Amino acid sequence: MPAEVAHNPEVVAILRPASPKLHTQLAGAKIALLREALATPARLPDQLISTLTQSADCNALLAILVLDQVIEMESDKGFLSGPDAHGAVFGAGSSPVPDDVLGRLSIAGVKYGQEIGLDDPIRLSVKLYCFNRAPASPGWKSRLSSPDRVLEFLGLGANGVNRERLDSHWINAEGARALEGWSSWRFKRAQTHSRKALAYKLYVSPRSEYLPEALGVAIEVLTEIEAPRFKVGCDIFGVLRPDKLVAYFTHRKEMEEAGRRVSARLSARPAQGVPFTCGMDAGGMVSWGMDPPEHARPFRWNGQSWRFWVTERLATALIAASGRNSSGIEPWQFALDRVRLDGIDTRMWGPDPGLWQNAAARGHRD
Repeated sequence: MPAEVAHNPEVVAILRPASPKLHTQLAGAKIALLREALATPARLPDQLISTLTQSADCNALLAILVLDQVIEMESDKGFLSGPDAHGAVFGAGSSPVPDDVLGRLSIAGVKYGQEIGLDDPIRLSVKLYCFNRAPASPGWKSRLSSPDRVLEFLGLGANGVNRERLDSHWINAEGARALEGWSSWRFKRAQTHSRKALAYKLYVSPRSEYLPEALGVAIEVLTEIEAPRFKVGCDIFGVLRPDKLVAYFTHRKEMEEAGRRVSARLSARPAQGVPFTCGMDAGGMVSWGMDPPEHARPFRWNGQSWRFWVTERLATALIAASGRNSSGIEPWQFALDRVRLDGIDTRMWGPDPGLWQNAAARGHRD
């Protein structure tokens, strides 16, 4: 068990799923009391009802426990849990339909996750995370055949168009913590920030052939704002992934200002688009996410980035809903409704306000 879990006073129990395909979950005191009280069918004790209803998200918490098959709820069809309980929990409602490019792209990614039929949540999460990568075609393999050719393509070679401004204001931040496939840079005058502090992420996602231009624009904007850090894909797979250019911020306002400036300067260029991120313009060129704090990812499989955090939850819900269920809900629809309860806005694909505070208070799953 990770040390942060073993020494966390909020965690009083671990819930192991009956199915080996699903993840172990953590339980706080309220959940442990609820589980014990419902070991046999019964009305909840008044004291426990009073304790639970003091939580602002009490209904969401109970819905999560039912949908995750921790407890069952009585209905006119008998006791239900998991996907079978979807209709009883949500009624005739469903997830709101996204009205932007990245929202529709994200829905397509969830449907793709259903179609490929994997039953391993970690493998499925990775597949969702990689959705919308461009293929490594023979043309790209020839063009980006070596690290030097990638740098030349990006304009970061010795005489590259992006090199001078980068060297004037930025320091290579790779060193011993180099990330495979990335070139990472830190603003020279920026204060030293821990990874925890740099929670806000700005994604810039041009189609790969326009990445050198987008990188130049991003360097100019991030220099103007004095953003703490950014990274860019520096091998063929990094160039072809949708989230190929990422900047980090400590404050949302600075991130939003950078996004507005980058979007305005790249509005004429076609975007690739980063699934499971919150769009900041009409074309999907610029979007954002917010990395989860440590308490939201206590186990090794919990995503450390916003997108992995989202895709891990989507993958688990898709697998839980695979196969027949009495509600007739499609797995992709169940997954969307289930992750909404985790604080993910599945219309805009950003975190609900207060998401991480609510997760910490629940002490369940996060």
